[in-house]
Amino acid sequence: EEKHKDIIETIEKEKKLDEAMEEKLKTVVEEYKGLFQA
Repeated sequence: EEKHKDIIETIEKEKKLDEAMEEKLKTVVEEYKGLFQA
């Protein structure tokens, strides 16, 4: 039971990391678009 909880917590952490990465990538893409449009 305790092990199961650990796995779920790990998955949650991974999900948050993925979301943070997505946000960073979006920001980078927007910056590149801005550079090319300038």
